[in-house]
Amino acid sequence: MKGRGFVIIGMVLAIFVFAATAGCGGSSQGLPGTTYRMAAKIDDGAQKYFEHQRRCPVCGEKGLVAGQYVEVDGKRVYLDSEACKQEFKKNQSQYLGKMDEWKKQWESTH
Repeated sequence: MKGRGFVIIGMVLAIFVFAATAGCGGSSQGLPGTTYRMAAKIDDGAQKYFEHQRRCPVCGEKGLVAGQYVEVDGKRVYLDSEACKQEFKKNQSQYLGKMDEWKKQWESTH
């Protein structure tokens, strides 16, 4: 029984370490299901609407998914889910306004 307990503890620790490091933005290959901390970290060859975008413009959550984006004037706006992508398409001008505010804030502080 003692040996079995150590195996279970080891497996739990391995899962914890994997979960803690998965999706942390360390990869920059633009993988469709990967979550990134900033649009600039998504290396998919596309122009970004705002390189320093860190949040989904629809729900405001941190983290952007490489495969969830909308093209605007040849540039990509990244989102965090399919639901947010659909909502963005319905109210594009509202969310672009929010993105433009974020751009202005970033430019005024950098």
